[in-house]
Amino acid sequence: MVPVLSLVCGLVGREAVLQLIKQHVAAAGLAAPDAAAIDALVRTKWPNDIIYNHKKISGSLIDNYEPSFAHQEGEPARGTGRQYLLLGVGVNIETCPKITDAGREATTLNAIIDELNAKHQATIAKITANELAETFWDLFFGFLTDETKANMSYIVAAFEEVMDKSLVLHRRVTREEPAAGGEGTTTVFDRDPTELYAVKLNSWGHLIVKKPDGTEETLLSEYLY
Repeated sequence: MVPVLSLVCGLVGREAVLQLIKQHVAAAGLAAPDAAAIDALVRTKWPNDIIYNHKKISGSLIDNYEPSFAHQEGEPARGTGRQYLLLGVGVNIETCPKITDAGREATTLNAIIDELNAKHQATIAKITANELAETFWDLFFGFLTDETKANMSYIVAAFEEVMDKSLVLHRRVTREEPAAGGEGTTTVFDRDPTELYAVKLNSWGHLIVKKPDGTEETLLSEYLY
């Protein structure tokens, strides 16, 4: 599970977004097919982003953590041998930067609600942070305890099915520039100009992309804009 946990975050996040939009649409008295049309626009971007109409809604960060402590005052801290996963999920609900730090245009859940209200001349209620948090964690823990879903083959296949393969992707590259004040250097992140397109996932959940010359490459852990 751990190697594809980021994919799980993307799948669960997408399902939470769709579930809340459909609930709010139904509560406003609109027909279900109006909400179902959103399904095709809410997609995933490898390894865990949620995308609406090519705009970023959400992303996740996962890190390993081993607590350490000193048995007696003055002794060096020693690891406990217990490993934990720190999981952070960020979702644009009401506000967002126009352009994310990844250079991709962003949007919010409630911007989608605004679009639906304008389209149907309706008064669909806005989504709140508490609603999203509760829905996400209910779905997340439900996913992890469902034996039919909590396995690598299902997760990889499910993520690939809803992955937006029309997105233009770019590798993140770094360069060193003189720091402000002239002392030392600072690391600057930029995008590689080479355009990549998602093709599929391999059995380990790694992304296979197509390059401009038609060849394919498997990406293991690259950060993609």
